[in-house]
Amino acid sequence: LFEIERGRLEQKERDLKHAVGCFEATKGNLSELKEQHLAAEQDLASKKQQLPGLREEIGRQRLKLQGLRNTKERAQGGRRLANALMEAQAKGKLSGVLGRIGDLGTIPDKYDCAISTAAGSRLDMILVEDIRTAKSVIDYLNQHQLGRANMLALDKQTNYGHHMQPKQFPENLPRLFDLIKPREERFAPAFYHVTRDTLVANEIDQADRVAFARNGGHQRFRVVTLEGSICDPSGSMSGGGKKQTGKMSSKPVETGITDEMLQTLDAEIREKWTLESK
Repeated sequence: LFEIERGRLEQKERDLKHAVGCFEATKGNLSELKEQHLAAEQDLASKKQQLPGLREEIGRQRLKLQGLRNTKERAQGGRRLANALMEAQAKGKLSGVLGRIGDLGTIPDKYDCAISTAAGSRLDMILVEDIRTAKSVIDYLNQHQLGRANMLALDKQTNYGHHMQPKQFPENLPRLFDLIKPREERFAPAFYHVTRDTLVANEIDQADRVAFARNGGHQRFRVVTLEGSICDPSGSMSGGGKKQTGKMSSKPVETGITDEMLQTLDAEIREKWTLESK
């Protein structure tokens, strides 16, 4: 009988130890769960704080994506060709292509018509690093039947240094070249090449006086008005008709827009939208 009672007592001791062990394990798990819950609450609070900024960023990127798509779809003439060349360069098929000259700088909106008329198709020329690049571009155009391109080799524009220096002009008229802000300073000779010393007048009478030195001056200048009329020192004058605009912009133009660029940006927006929805 004594042995039986002792066995029962030992069994109860074992049961008690097991229960205590289970209790300690449960208490440890509870503490870990509390820590995990606290961390989750802190992470949630942090994400809630970030949410307004994330939504704003998604909105900005959506606008940028739509703008890039519109720019790519609207591209015509020189811009379309420049985009095709820049896309080929992004894929490693070309190198040394800098872009359409008119897209490599900005000018105030006030002078849009003046620069678009006075420089015209010269702003559609493709600026390249050197003659070797120009030859590679011609080969690429022929291989892919993309048409013709007029190119300007930047390394050959070395004779304009003193011409580009600020000068005083009759009646304090501004020079188109001085109104342009190149994306990179080294592009300045390319802009002088396409504008030279063309001046900008407010109206045709002023342009006439300066162009043909009717104000007592001894030097004639090519002058374009804000409305796009041109007086040439040779004696010719042109104007009227539909205004030519859009060859340059007052805001930097995105160049080299590729399908891969649009897809990458779209994927980034989708990823952020997924985070915002959680």
